[in-house]
Amino acid sequence: VSAADINFDSVVDIFDLLLLSDFLQNM
Repeated sequence: VSAADINFDSVVDIFDLLLLSDFLQNM
């Protein structure tokens, strides 16, 4: 696993958290 893969995974995790928080706020 390269550093780029870890960085990409963390970015995806943060993006998912942002989408989830927006979804919960709009409910």
